[in-house]
Amino acid sequence: VLTWEAPARIADLVRLGVPFDTIDGQIQLGREAAHSRARILHAGGDATGYSIEESLRQRVLEMGIEARERTILREIRPRSSGPPETIVSAADGSGVETLDPRPLVLATGGAGSLYRQSTNPSVTTGDGVAVAFRAGAIVSDLEFFQFHPTVFYRPGAPRFLITEALRGEGAVLRNVEGARFLPSIHPDGELAPRDVVSRAIAAEIQRTGHPCVYLDATEIPRDRIVTRFPSVCRFLATFGLDPARDRIPVAPVAHYMIGGVSTDTDGRTSLSGIYAGGEVASTGVHGANRLGSNS
Repeated sequence: VLTWEAPARIADLVRLGVPFDTIDGQIQLGREAAHSRARILHAGGDATGYSIEESLRQRVLEMGIEARERTILREIRPRSSGPPETIVSAADGSGVETLDPRPLVLATGGAGSLYRQSTNPSVTTGDGVAVAFRAGAIVSDLEFFQFHPTVFYRPGAPRFLITEALRGEGAVLRNVEGARFLPSIHPDGELAPRDVVSRAIAAEIQRTGHPCVYLDATEIPRDRIVTRFPSVCRFLATFGLDPARDRIPVAPVAHYMIGGVSTDTDGRTSLSGIYAGGEVASTGVHGANRLGSNS
């Protein structure tokens, strides 16, 4: 499904309005860590996730589907036959209500906010997994949590993810002494798998006593950085940094929950009438550490 059906699913996203970046009508492809070749689609330069989410949100609204904001899933009550009862409430705990979805699809995201530092929004507290588990669903691989190696480091600053695609364009990692350290650890250097890069950075931080390492993109042409990574440039500019001129302080941070509610390849959980998809689900396809852009 992940490989053979990918082209068809990409075509679906294009039909739904996702504006993937193109040149002369051809979709642009980038390379990320542990990929053997450039195969990563992107939109808005480095705003791919937002572009996909916004296109799907607009489609939902056009179809007249009710969308309830600031609503929390509280409980799932399986029944002997038919779909489960689903208990929700407003975010402040008021207005408890019972819904009767047919079927129930869990798409509640991950649990990054259980960590002190995370790239995730504050709402990613693992509620979907917890509620499903209490209802009797099988969960798996919860011990596997991916840390993204290059997240902006500055005390008190947001933990902004400095996209892996920047390394795919040629950026390298240097320690506080200015030396590269990945080439001696893995043949792919800065494009080694995320767990390898994160551990290598953690080891450098421990060895030097310095709280971060530095992502050096200064060898990439400025016009390429500005065009391909506008969100990164805008964020760094708020701290007086220019990736075409300055090395970027980065450190590993909690990023993606590999495990979750166990499902088959069609999203079915162990409970009748309940499906799960996205980060809340666990099919085992990612092993212990997924590849970038396969979430």
